[in-house]
Formats: sequence, C-alpha cells, structure tokens
Amino acid sequence: MGEKDIISRTLESYNDVFADIINVFLLGGQEIIFPDELSDASSVSQYKADDKLRLQERDILKFWKNNGIKIASVGIENQSVSDRYMSARVIGYDGAAYRSQLNENGGGLLHPVITLVMYYGKEPWTAGDSLWDCLDIREELKPYVSNYTINIFDINKITEEQVSSLKSDFRHIAKYMLYRNNTDEYKPDDVEVRHLREVAEFLRVFEHDDRFVEIYNDCKDREGTTMCEFIDKFEAKGRAEGEAKGRAEERENGIRNAVLIYKKVKSSVEEAISGIIELYGLSDEAARSKVQQYWNC
Repeated sequence: MGEKDIISRTLESYNDVFADIINVFLLGGQEIIFPDELSDASSVSQYKADDKLRLQERDILKFWKNNGIKIASVGIENQSVSDRYMSARVIGYDGAAYRSQLNENGGGLLHPVITLVMYYGKEPWTAGDSLWDCLDIREELKPYVSNYTINIFDINKITEEQVSSLKSDFRHIAKYMLYRNNTDEYKPDDVEVRHLREVAEFLRVFEHDDRFVEIYNDCKDREGTTMCEFIDKFEAKGRAEGEAKGRAEERENGIRNAVLIYKKVKSSVEEAISGIIELYGLSDEAARSKVQQYWNC
C-alpha cells in the first residue's frame, strides 16, 4: 500500500470525516449518516487463487447502524491513479462483505454493501466506472453479463457547493485542492482543525511539501489552531525560505564574480583566496574550494 493510500485512509477513518465524505459525495449533501452511527468493520477478507488462500484488504469498511440494527456496510477506497480494473476490485471487496454476511446470517435478508472510490490524482479519472469498461466483451453477450457500476468521486471535479457542504476537517482538504492551482482565490477557513496532524500529513503527501508537517510540529503543543493560522504560518515559512535562498544565491554570485575579477586582473590563486576570505569571511578551506570551483569558469 502506497503512502498516499495510508495517509488518506488515516484521516478518512475518523467517523466524523467518514460520515461527512459519504453524505456529501455519495448522498448529494444530505446529512443521512451520523458519526455515532458508525463502527469499524474488518477490512480484511480471503479469496482463493492458485489453490491457495490469499488475503485482500480494502482501505476502510464501516458498519452503519441505527438503534443497534445494521443498515449497511459502507466502504471507501482511495486511488491516486486511474485503474481500469477498479470495478473488478470493488466487486471482490463487496462480494467478500456479502459472503461474510451469509456466513453470519441466520436466514434473514442481507444488508447492502456500498463503496465509494475517492480519486485524488491531478489528472481526471479516465478508467471508466463499470465492469464492462474492463471487459473484452462481445455485443451479443452483454445482456447476460451484469454490468457492475462503481461510485467514483474525482477530486478534480469538486465544486464550491460540495466544499461548503462539508462539516469535518475534510473541508480543509477539499477547499485546498479546489484552489490549489489558483492561490489568489484560496481563503482558508478560520475554524479549528480537529485532526491537525492528519490534515498536515495529507497535504504533505499530496502536495509533496514537507513544510506542512514542519508547521504542524510548530503548532502541535497549542490547542485551537485554525486552518487560517496554519496556512499563514506555512506561507510565512515559504517566504522566509525564499528570501534566505535569494540571499544565498546573491552571496554565491558575489563570490563567483570576485574570483573571476581576481583572475582577470592576473592575480594569483593565493591572492584570490586571501581576497575571498577578507571579503566574505570564509575559512581558508571554504575559500580555496570556491576559488577552485570558479577559477576556470
């Protein structure tokens, strides 16, 4: 399992986040599932291949219960790349959940199994959403082959309405991703982040930027950090690093130009080394290294 799958699963596993995602992206914004109605279900099942029992593990599976009665099993699968065989994989997960019910059921009706695929890739999902999309199937056979359709939410298609409907920390993730390519419009919410570490890790992995976790480490010992404060600190750190990099580049260019000037006026290497030490306060070893680096440029 890749780091992106692990990090996204960690945040989504919180009942408040899980319920929020299902309500907004699967149920159209209706508040139907509540966090206290969810409980963890086993995400590991078995299947037989090559005469051997093998394990398969889905990302998250929870029971949705009301007054102790199971209403449904609801799962989330995370993808960072389009997978043409995703529908076949989901069939395996859902089928295992139904098989588990058969083994435990006393002859009554089964409860439904529902899976939502969350796709976080930067390119739109192109792999299709049904079993037929991954089958080489003749037209005359289609009436006899069930076309298992899966529920896919592509983060590239997120809307402002969906973001505003989110109530959990996933709102911060969704809003950031909605505006990640248009920073002029991104205004983080001035509300407390409940799962700050998981949000920071999520952004670190998906944006390939360790500064998100560095800012979390600065904030972790104080309560009530808002997303607005978190992003302000992140942007301030970025500006400071940019300014420091600019000063370092300016200093390096100055050393290089000084070495070339010493060479141009036919100074010796030793004279150049002494001059660089005096001008920039470098050690003898560092100054020699710089002169050797730039003398023959």
